[in-house]
Amino acid sequence: MMASLVAFLTDLQSLQCIHWKSNNHLAAALAGETDLDLLVAQEDAQQFRQLALQYGFKVVISPPAKQFPGVEDYLGFDLATGRLSHLHVYYRLVLGKPFVKNHRLPLEDALLASARRHQSERVMIPSPAWELVVLVARILLKTGTRDLLPPYWTRPRCQRSCRPNSNTSRLKSIRENCRPCWRRTG
Repeated sequence: MMASLVAFLTDLQSLQCIHWKSNNHLAAALAGETDLDLLVAQEDAQQFRQLALQYGFKVVISPPAKQFPGVEDYLGFDLATGRLSHLHVYYRLVLGKPFVKNHRLPLEDALLASARRHQSERVMIPSPAWELVVLVARILLKTGTRDLLPPYWTRPRCQRSCRPNSNTSRLKSIRENCRPCWRRTG
């Protein structure tokens, strides 16, 4: 993990801020191998921006077609490792198909209120139950109705539902974290 990113994330703990999606890839994100997707409470937005700039993150202005309301991008550089950090900072949960984020899921407060520390990383994440709710919403918004039907219900030329994807690993990761709450009690 990059030292400057660790220090930044440690300071973020004074804010309402969580890594809100794809937590099964959190270690890779902290190593600079993929993006960090942070949800920040709107009332902490200005303090977040100041802290990000203090740690050397630069605001990145995406092309107009990739700009979404309530979402900002930041890039940081770790001198020790030579790696970049890319932060997607959400103040509102805006979801949808890639490059077409056209749905707002008004669950920011619930996700932030459910925050817990990740078991092995120094990052706050939502509870497994809320992470599952958001993942299902994301899958439904990205998936066409044909993709939800079993393959034998669709025409032979349209077998997209058989296509492997990363949702299975995300669901497995969330299920493993939820096991205690899924056990039946006496």
